[in-house]
Amino acid sequence: MKKANYGIVLVFLLLSAFVIYQANNFEQTLIQDDYVGASFFPELLAWMTAGLALFLGWLNFRGKMDDDGRTLADLFPRQILLAVVGLGLVVGYVMLLEPLGFILATIALNAALLLLFGVRSSLVLALFPVIVSLSVYVVFYKILIVPLPEGLFYF
Repeated sequence: MKKANYGIVLVFLLLSAFVIYQANNFEQTLIQDDYVGASFFPELLAWMTAGLALFLGWLNFRGKMDDDGRTLADLFPRQILLAVVGLGLVVGYVMLLEPLGFILATIALNAALLLLFGVRSSLVLALFPVIVSLSVYVVFYKILIVPLPEGLFYF
């Protein structure tokens, strides 16, 4: 687990650096403050993630974590597979966000995640992604005036 922990530390530090870099490129929306802007929350989460990653690395380095010879796959074989597939779905979502637009891409992502986690009810698969996607769209695009990708049908 020690080697896996160092790998986890590296991945989360790189992810945090990427999020901080991307958040600094956010456009300011209608809601402005000297301290809280569009990038505040993503940067806060990224700094907290980096701090926790460094803490894990420090615990690992100081010998507080036992090396029992197990790997992450030994501990969570099905969960690792679900996480990798989920990550692939999110990467696909990000790639489809611009061409399809926020609403269609988010409906597709929600439906795919529901299927991944074993939801088989056709009613839930039909209604939940649409309701959640439209609700998020209304709150962020219409109420908070956050620009979202419009895509094919300009919504």
